[in-house]
Amino acid sequence: MSGARRRGPLVCLLAAGRGTRMGFADGALHKALVPLGNRAVLTHVIEAFPADARFVVAVGHRAEQVRAYLALAHPDRDVRTVEVENFDGPGSGPGCSLLACAEHLTEPFALTAADAIVTGVPALAGPSWMGVAPVADPTAYLTLETDEDGHVTGFQERTGPSALAFVGVAWIAEPAVFVAAARAAGDDGELQVTPGFAGLLAAGVPVRTVPCDWLDAGTTETYEQARRRFAEAPSGGRAPSDVTYLLPDRVVKWFRDPAGAERRVARARDLGAAVPVTIPAPAGWLAYERVAGETLRDRLDAAEATSFLDWASAALWSPRRGGAAFAGAVEAFYRDKTLARLAEFLAAREVDEPPRGLIINGVATATVAEALERELPGLVAAARPTGFHGDLHEGNIIMSPDGYRLIDWRDAFGDLADRGDQLYDLAKLLHTLELPESVMSARTFSLTTGADGGWTLEHPDTDARRAARAALWRWCSAAAVDARAVGVIDALVFVNMAPLYDRAMGDYLYGLGRWLLEVGRRSTSAAEREALLAGGLSETRARAGSGT
Repeated sequence: MSGARRRGPLVCLLAAGRGTRMGFADGALHKALVPLGNRAVLTHVIEAFPADARFVVAVGHRAEQVRAYLALAHPDRDVRTVEVENFDGPGSGPGCSLLACAEHLTEPFALTAADAIVTGVPALAGPSWMGVAPVADPTAYLTLETDEDGHVTGFQERTGPSALAFVGVAWIAEPAVFVAAARAAGDDGELQVTPGFAGLLAAGVPVRTVPCDWLDAGTTETYEQARRRFAEAPSGGRAPSDVTYLLPDRVVKWFRDPAGAERRVARARDLGAAVPVTIPAPAGWLAYERVAGETLRDRLDAAEATSFLDWASAALWSPRRGGAAFAGAVEAFYRDKTLARLAEFLAAREVDEPPRGLIINGVATATVAEALERELPGLVAAARPTGFHGDLHEGNIIMSPDGYRLIDWRDAFGDLADRGDQLYDLAKLLHTLELPESVMSARTFSLTTGADGGWTLEHPDTDARRAARAALWRWCSAAAVDARAVGVIDALVFVNMAPLYDRAMGDYLYGLGRWLLEVGRRSTSAAEREALLAGGLSETRARAGSGT
């Protein structure tokens, strides 16, 4: 027996507005594409609805971003986009976006905002309903008056006193009445969808309220609250230059600079089988197949670290040409990038760099600027021109059934795209063997200032990480790599990271980098460096046990 394929419910998703209350990436990214739990807010909204739902998406502001993301992240969804010409002028607003979609809304439909994340959307059937949740500040939302049976009796546009807010998700069982009422509301000021609901009540159509588990991600403040709900660290620091989204079968990345995506596609060709297969994407976007497997941090031990380094030597670090151009690029990369990041770190705190002699973990340290000047000639001399990844930390190394694969590669080493410094890749791996992402995320680090003004840095270490570091140093020795230079670059990596995070974490990263520069100066061997590192962190390790 055969029959017509069942059509899923219709959903009208409003994503045309500018989102002026959301300041993520300085507004360069559409508010519906802001990341939350490694996925865009828009994905959370879409996936709250049935898999067979049909979407009509109103787009306007940064419409090309929304279209690109939908095509890359949800290629199997039934999605139609509708251009809203007036998304920013008089008469714009959610109501205007709704009316732009009106010709497609001839059957009962769900209405949702692009920033309203609802867990467990109520059944899309039966009489009309509006999703609601209590809020602390009713002046920020459309709130509803209800009768004792929970049916809507009136509306309050950001005035209170009702604290029962409309969460942005509703079911419209009488589309003709709803759309006609929205159209009759006129276009003075910002056009809302409230007149559509009011029109239902005026026509005697009951509209019930349905409590919803709701996350509002539409403003900078509520987005930070949503991040805490997802156990993510505050999004402090500089505005991101790119965003990564993890989908079931692919990784999608947006770049503020479209040329950055183009360069990474070109580099993927150069890296070949060391990286996943890329997927065609619009300008400004990169997509590649998601590789199944564990990351290096999931199976970290000395044997695995050695195995990976041997693989990388053959598959990644192929020798490339050196010469004056390479030496100049190395010098500029370590000097200019570090000094720029250091200046950014200090400017955010409106201070000068703490002077020479600052005691960190019992050691008098030079300033980062002084240490860099001292170390730079050695770094240039030790540099090894090879193929490169550029961000080779343990989380970017996947152990798949087909072997190692590298993700999230950088577009260039300084101004070079065809070669980089092998020592930089080694230092990036070393830095997460010393301070893993798990410690940063759990914030199990501390910087305390003593009575004498000295700093004490503490974070947990583990036997597995110490063993992996020892394996890295043995590998460097066998490969005739300048281990001391790797340690210096590792210290600079921490300094470069400092302005990218919130104040507490940034201060810790700066202090750790400055201390490690001094540790490197005092070490004559990798074993001595490790001994100094262990001594500096011994109090934390004793207190935290095996750590994380």
